[in-house]
Amino acid sequence: MSSAIRWLHLSDFHVGKDSYEQQRLFAEILGEVDRWKSEMSFIPDYVFITGDIANKGLKKEYETFRRDFLTPLQNKFDAETVIIPVPGNHDVERPTTDTLDRKAPLAASSRFFDANREGKADRAPVARRFNTYKKLMPSSGMSPDWLVSNEGTATHTRKVAGVNIGVVGLNTAWLCKDDNDKDQLTPGYRLVEAALKKLEACQIRIVLGHHPLSWWHDSEETNIRRLFAQHHVIYLHGHKHKSEGRFEEGGVDQFLVLQAGAAFQARETEKWVNGFSWGELDPAAAEVRISPRYWINGEWPPDMSAITLKRRIAETDWWSFPLPGIHAQPTSMAHGLARLSGWMALDAGTMASFAREITPADARRFFDGAEPDWALAMSPHFPVREQAKVLLESVVHFKGEDRPQIALVRGPTAEGKSMVLRQIVVATLRANPALKVLWHQDDTARINVQAFEDALTADQPWLIATDHGDMIVRDLENLAQRLKRTGRGSVQLVIAAHDSDWKMANGDSVQWYSFARFEEARLSGLSKNEAKSLATTWHHFGASAFDPSLQGLTPDLLAEQLLQAAKDDGVNEGALFGALLTLRHGKDLRAHVRALLQKLNGMSLSSGGTVGDAFRLIAAMHAEGLDFLSSMVLQEVMGCDKLTLQRDVLRPMAAEAAASGGLYLRTRHRRVAMATLEACSDDGEDTGLLYVSLVGSAVRLRSIKNVWLQELENWNYSLTKHFFESGREDLAIRIAAKMLETVPDNSHYAVNLARLTREFRTPHEAIQVLQSVKPPKDNRAFWTEWGTACGMTNDFISNSTLHAFSISDDLGTREPTIENSKQALSGLAKAFDELHTQLGLPELYRARAGCAWLGLLTDANDIILKDHKQASANIGDPKDVAEGISWLCAGLMAALGGESLADSVAEKVGNPAQFKFGGLQKLLERIQNSKV
Repeated sequence: MSSAIRWLHLSDFHVGKDSYEQQRLFAEILGEVDRWKSEMSFIPDYVFITGDIANKGLKKEYETFRRDFLTPLQNKFDAETVIIPVPGNHDVERPTTDTLDRKAPLAASSRFFDANREGKADRAPVARRFNTYKKLMPSSGMSPDWLVSNEGTATHTRKVAGVNIGVVGLNTAWLCKDDNDKDQLTPGYRLVEAALKKLEACQIRIVLGHHPLSWWHDSEETNIRRLFAQHHVIYLHGHKHKSEGRFEEGGVDQFLVLQAGAAFQARETEKWVNGFSWGELDPAAAEVRISPRYWINGEWPPDMSAITLKRRIAETDWWSFPLPGIHAQPTSMAHGLARLSGWMALDAGTMASFAREITPADARRFFDGAEPDWALAMSPHFPVREQAKVLLESVVHFKGEDRPQIALVRGPTAEGKSMVLRQIVVATLRANPALKVLWHQDDTARINVQAFEDALTADQPWLIATDHGDMIVRDLENLAQRLKRTGRGSVQLVIAAHDSDWKMANGDSVQWYSFARFEEARLSGLSKNEAKSLATTWHHFGASAFDPSLQGLTPDLLAEQLLQAAKDDGVNEGALFGALLTLRHGKDLRAHVRALLQKLNGMSLSSGGTVGDAFRLIAAMHAEGLDFLSSMVLQEVMGCDKLTLQRDVLRPMAAEAAASGGLYLRTRHRRVAMATLEACSDDGEDTGLLYVSLVGSAVRLRSIKNVWLQELENWNYSLTKHFFESGREDLAIRIAAKMLETVPDNSHYAVNLARLTREFRTPHEAIQVLQSVKPPKDNRAFWTEWGTACGMTNDFISNSTLHAFSISDDLGTREPTIENSKQALSGLAKAFDELHTQLGLPELYRARAGCAWLGLLTDANDIILKDHKQASANIGDPKDVAEGISWLCAGLMAALGGESLADSVAEKVGNPAQFKFGGLQKLLERIQNSKV
């Protein structure tokens, strides 16, 4: 008994197209099945039929297929061979007048693709188009009634060769209507999600559909691609009438796509080729093997052009792919790589399998700022940025030294760093086919230095590549130092990082040159040559097809407009994508972001809310140039864990060209962020609430959950300062109020809120804020702020008392700081001046002079203190610090003798007659002595 799982993959019969020739091909396929069974003992566990059984969806076409092919095929095997078909576009019964509305099922509010009774009811009118297929296409693996079930998908599970296998059947033809189906189809993201969830216990997941992913609607493709990658599926399909095999990406993971040729498309003498594929999966070797066949000269030889020859198993008719999601039985090298969680091993063969034809839709997504994939990086139509060419050449031609090579690609958002990084990896692999690459596919994964050292075998060259360099700066430093010490100078590290994030992570502080050959390229701006290359690429993929306003423009004219757009962009970042945005969508991007928001709003999260909610939060920060929103804070505000945020939020955003990750989160371009807030405001949304929610989450993380945040100071003070200084005082106050609401006993938050309230609203409201907080014994600024607010209400008794208390020994054992002292003494000088005017007591006049003199010790150039000293110059200066403090105390007692202290203050500070100022005296004497 074979230890492999085997199948026969058939597709695209088009029964009824050419009855005579078709009968002949039926016989030839059945004969080849007999030959494999008798000569090679190849008995498939499955027969997969991926659509287009009929030509026009007619009853007689299915009857012919069953009678002349399917039944004879079934008779060749026993019940252990399971036959599973799915429908294609030719299996749809087309009405004379087709009124199908393809847009309605894709609307964000639609329940059409929900895997429940409501979804079934919505699909019922469309499901009737498959009635003939459902009645006449039997399968031994599942009932065709799945087309009219709540689930809207078929699932089949069994154990083969000791492994649990799960198969999902999809209907990719729900929305098929006419010759314009491309980019408008989908099997339904929610239907696929529910089906794959049922197969979580299966080690192998095979998905059947008719159409390739490139035919699906953009947002649906993005989401389903992510699901396929997350579940490491093998997707079998047809429709394109030729055999292929390749890996495709969905976020940080991959899945395998196997495409069968058409079982019947044309006669042998015509240009089209008829074919099918054999397949087998070896779990122990973690390998999928494919043998694509085509009909020529009365034989079924292997189709040598179907899959890159680099994947061909030598001297055989089979091509090999690594099994997605399952590791092979460990060799010493494989065992080492298995320890590198979050890193993917690539070689020349794996890279070649990523190649595919780049479509205009692929190009459009890239021009919109979507994350590139390997196929784009391999395409000759996307030139390397000029500023990176020298670095690329250096990496390609590096032969090893006494230290490893580190190549850094850096720059602001939306300059194409990710694309350049992948292009460097591709070029280096092409030049050095023996090279092994470790690709950082999960940005939450760190570098285990010992595990890397064990995995990087000395008998071959290695390149380590990460698009998240700012998140692992210390790890990269430690690894490079270890490589130098151990004589591994042939290892290359290629890194991409956002400029400000790299700096924030102290990447510029590391002495890279001391242990590595360090080189960097900074991407910024758009040169004339780059604009021309970009315009040529754009023109090649038919710019006018998705931008009618650019119809008729030559590459030279497009280049001129790109340069002008970059010049006029008005945002100091991302000239590359900024120019593309301006040229494609104009300066007003609101229509563009509304369409984007509609897609993201349709992506619901299990934790509540949508991906659109998360995008608004990212856009809010980026629009204001506040570059300190970490994934940890976003995770907190969205109420999800790290894995969910990466998988269900950030990866779909990256795929939609909406946002990018890194140490801190940003949209793909600041103009997108600004337009998003404008659109939300136009729709009546309270965008201020976005900042309130974010700051509440950041404060909660640090103060309640005790999570360390590198950017805490920005959340605590920079955010409110930004809005206050830009004239949005009310928003600043809302943010400060949220901070205090989150941590009610935080006196520092109370001071910040009180100061903002005092400056923009009324001092009475500021006092109420401070009185609502438990009085701190270690926060002198709290009492200074209270004193200042009292002064603004003309309560100079409380004003002077609170300022004095703020620098007294009653507040802990630490001396007041120079800034504390300066503020309090300046406030006291002002208070004593006002009280002298009111009460006329000489002690108050002298106290003013003493406080001015003491204050000038902290800052001899302070204008306010100078004015107070000048105004009381006839008193003269105290002989020393001690006498100056005694004047302060005497003035305070004189004031309190004239008027009583407010109860609300007295109960907090105690008896002012007992205030001591030993700490202040030591500080000022030390300053005075340092000037002698």
